Amino acid sequence: MEDDNESVTDGNSVHEDFKIGVKNYIALSDELDEIQRNIKEKKKKLKSLTEFILGYMQEENKEVCNLGDSGALVVKQSKIKKTLNKEYLTELSAKYLKNDVQAKEYTDFIFENQQINFTPKLHRSKLVD
Repeated sequence: MEDDNESVTDGNSVHEDFKIGVKNYIALSDELDEIQRNIKEKKKKLKSLTEFILGYMQEENKEVCNLGDSGALVVKQSKIKKTLNKEYLTELSAKYLKNDVQAKEYTDFIFENQQINFTPKLHRSKLVD
């Protein structure tokens, strides 16, 4: 635990330690929620500015915007692979296997036997009146 949080002491019962832990958890959770809201807002503004700047630079056929001592903004292409979905995997399998029925069976088998991991997670829910 951090120094500014109360820690488990020998004088407190386990029940009291639990109550302190829950209070600290709630306070930290609230603080993180506020930080995440701020981050979300800033990312939204950054995305809008990025789209504007990219649009301008592409319109002007510029790949670099020199910022002096602050460096430069450079337009680059990134390669992003899409996730495989069942329909696309069936289509690819049919092309490879040259058999639509086998391709569907193969895809169904893969999706039915996909690994699933479960991990315990603490979730804070709001009370409903």
